[in-house]
Amino acid sequence: MTDDTKWSLNLTFKMEKAGIIAVSGGGEKVYSASKKWNQYKETWKLTGTLKTYNPTGNLIKTEQRNETYIKYKKVAIK
Repeated sequence: MTDDTKWSLNLTFKMEKAGIIAVSGGGEKVYSASKKWNQYKETWKLTGTLKTYNPTGNLIKTEQRNETYIKYKKVAIK
């Protein structure tokens, strides 16, 4: 995986006095960079159990829930 960053700044000025003397100038700055990344995938599998009891302490029901979470991480390559 590669991220590219590019930007440029262009600055121009012009000064004029009574139409006789005119001075103008400017410049441009260009920036470009590339960075390489390794991408990793993390997978989390979570399991939860919920047990419901009545006031006398008898088990009414049991529910089980499974969730999977996927997360991507990137690490810069030197």
